[in-house]
Order: sequence, then structure tokens, then C-alpha cells
Amino acid sequence: MAGIRERQAAGAVPQEMDPACPTVMLMAAAMAPVTLPHVIAGGCDDDPQSPEFIERFADQLALLVRRLGLGCDGPA
Repeated sequence: MAGIRERQAAGAVPQEMDPACPTVMLMAAAMAPVTLPHVIAGGCDDDPQSPEFIERFADQLALLVRRLGLGCDGPA
């Protein structure tokens, strides 16, 4: 949350955003392959435990974080 707060103070993240909420949302997304394997298997038609899926999922989550301007490198 500290990183989001710092980016918020710098004007890179909207003031109306509660830093705790995106932190929890991203944590939940990161846990999805473990906590929602049936959703991934049905929705992505993939094995949620396969190394290929985990790598693809992690890459896509990192892309989302960058696009939201929450990544360490700033906005994409």
C-alpha cells in the first residue's frame, strides 16, 4: 500500500482511490489459480496448475498492474 500511497501523493494515482482496495484486489487476483481453479479451468480452458498457465497468468497480471499505473516502472 505504501507504494500506491507514494504514487498517489505524486499525482500518478487518483486521490479518490483507497490504496487498500487495489492492494486487496491484486492480492486476490494473484491467488486466483489456487483459490479458483474451477473458474480458471472452465473460463480459460486451461490447467490452472500448469507452469505454462501460471507464467501466462503472472505476465497478464503484471501487464494489468503496469497499465493501471501501479507498477514500479510507472505507467505503461
